[in-house]
Amino acid sequence: MKIIIKQEISYSEIQKFLPAYYKNLIPKNAPADGLMNIVVFPQSAKVIFGRQAAKAVEKIDNGLKTLFFSYNFTREATELIHKHGGLIFTTSNFDWSDNDWKKYKNGDY
Repeated sequence: MKIIIKQEISYSEIQKFLPAYYKNLIPKNAPADGLMNIVVFPQSAKVIFGRQAAKAVEKIDNGLKTLFFSYNFTREATELIHKHGGLIFTTSNFDWSDNDWKKYKNGDY
């Protein structure tokens, strides 16, 4: 899975790094001071597990606010991102745990 990670960019630059399906998730003219990071998971990944979020978090250690974009995140991924001060933007808000999503993907539901 190809993840886009851009560090130390301004708010006005975010839109140019987002695929079309995520562009409407953030206001274009929202005021924001300073620099930030973005992590963009492909929509095809559907639900991002805690371990996938952890790998992205590990690559960023500059102390700046980080915005995470995905179709959806599991509860574990959400907790980890919030623990590191990140903000989440998703196109779906169904509540999954890592284990629930694995069961669903394997047809065990």
